[in-house]
Amino acid sequence: MPQDKRAEIEFFDSFSNTGEYDVFSERGYARILGEFARHLPNRRPLRCVDLGCGTGDFTARLRPLGLDLHGVDLSPNAVRLARQRFPDITFHVGDIEQPELEAGSFDVVVFSGVLHHFPELERAVAESWRLLAPGGLALAYDPHRGNPFFRLLRCHDSPLYSSKGVTPNEQPLSRCALQRAFTQAGFRAEVYPISGVGYKYVEGPARLAIPAYNLFDRLLDKGPLRRFGAFLITVARKPS
Repeated sequence: MPQDKRAEIEFFDSFSNTGEYDVFSERGYARILGEFARHLPNRRPLRCVDLGCGTGDFTARLRPLGLDLHGVDLSPNAVRLARQRFPDITFHVGDIEQPELEAGSFDVVVFSGVLHHFPELERAVAESWRLLAPGGLALAYDPHRGNPFFRLLRCHDSPLYSSKGVTPNEQPLSRCALQRAFTQAGFRAEVYPISGVGYKYVEGPARLAIPAYNLFDRLLDKGPLRRFGAFLITVARKPS
């Protein structure tokens, strides 16, 4: 099933009419960025594109890593706001399944919480392969289908599924689905769960449970419970 792109544009345009789409706590961002940083090569400069950049909040937090940053998003309003807020970063309006960017022009491709917006992963992953130079690195974070909260509240087949604050395209992903998509595209891929990615905002009544959720989620980041981590980190390398 192809992605309903109109639904994505309408959802994120509506958010960016009122302000940035920025849902994680600083601790949450730091948890993801720490994982990304340890996989980056030491050489600089690295040219990086953030696919699904939204209003640029995650893209801007990549700046301390010393990257030459670009962002791509389907929402014109989100990109307009990103350009206003972060003029030192180059942002483009575009579909990440077919961005109008030169092949082999990036050392790093980041999917910032966007792959779970695609019912089919293959085209978006194939584009990351096309955009990367030989030896390039693709990094992604996405909600984990194996996490009990995401399984109950965000999977369409759950009796407790809530559509508040998400687009109809979104569903948490499994490790197998991500591993398969990147491997089939030609990458050497590793996918693993993490927790400790705290929220500061969710839409609907669930916002009242944020403090309790964040505390429990941090506990999942320890020992054998880590396999139920809330987010999946994907690290995929294009052979040289």
